[in-house]
Amino acid sequence: MALLVVSGAAAIAWSYVIPAFSDESEMQRLMSTWPPDTATPEQRARFTRDWHAQMDGLRTPKWQVLEAGVILLTLGVLAAAAGLLLRRRPIRSWRGLSTPRHVATFIALSLVPPVLLCLGLIVDAVNLFYRYQLPPWGDSLAIVFFSVLGGLPFLVGICVVLAAVHAAAVRFPAPLLAPVRWTSPAIGIQVIYGLAALFWLGLAVLMAIEGDPLFMLAALVSAYLAASAGAGLARRFMV
Repeated sequence: MALLVVSGAAAIAWSYVIPAFSDESEMQRLMSTWPPDTATPEQRARFTRDWHAQMDGLRTPKWQVLEAGVILLTLGVLAAAAGLLLRRRPIRSWRGLSTPRHVATFIALSLVPPVLLCLGLIVDAVNLFYRYQLPPWGDSLAIVFFSVLGGLPFLVGICVVLAAVHAAAVRFPAPLLAPVRWTSPAIGIQVIYGLAALFWLGLAVLMAIEGDPLFMLAALVSAYLAASAGAGLARRFMV
């Protein structure tokens, strides 16, 4: 975990030394260039595509290095936190991993993914503007902000309702990796929720590769929620 933290911090420090563009003056010229007022929609779209192509040709690996450093640092912090937690509450094997002890904790955790998702969308939108990845005549940033403000209450409501429905049926605490009993009616629950947890874990890996730490954390929490819901339901119906 120390290697992850050190590597992440080094990558972040290195990214601040790398210039964002290979030709700063050409970047400034492109940022001050607008499509003609008389341009048709097709001409405007072609102008925008050419603008992106020229800007992309000037970009350096600065932001990729920064994102890689943030991911490594985040993973290192998570590993350190997990190490401290396991030191306080040792787990002799993976079978010792457990769901939340209380239903209220499960419901509270269900608020985390939508909040992280919306924060991630806002951060990505701000980064697009800050890194000059949006043309000056575009309105993409405003669209993202309004979409997030309108969608956050909806996403939070859905997650809370789903968590409350599961909370009424689960039995906590329960081991996350309980042995499968193939003759039990709980086997279907274990398979369905296990696949859901694997999906979220795979998405977390993808988000780590893409350099989106907030989306990665949202996917990891979602994987834990899916595994906990499956384990809690399986324990109730286990025979």
